[in-house]
Amino acid sequence: METDAPSIEYYEVKGAVWNAVLSWMGEKGAAMARFRIIKNLWNPSKKEGVVSCSPKYVDDVRTALALIEHIGDASVIFRVTKVSGTIKSLFEDVK
Repeated sequence: METDAPSIEYYEVKGAVWNAVLSWMGEKGAAMARFRIIKNLWNPSKKEGVVSCSPKYVDDVRTALALIEHIGDASVIFRVTKVSGTIKSLFEDVK
């Protein structure tokens, strides 16, 4: 995520992301996508995190994230840097 804010806390990101997902996909769509935000993988200083969803709904989740323009008073731009089949494989390149 790119932003002019020095750091953004997990609860702020969670609220904005869930609002966007529910607005774009609705409650039924979010449930069918099995959407979730992985709390322990949020890094507030780097402003990076991991969300999880069913492979069928990746494009819908990406669209919902792209619609977020502000978190609190900070302007934000979400950037999807990697898509993976499993959370474990996201970090295999780091070794």
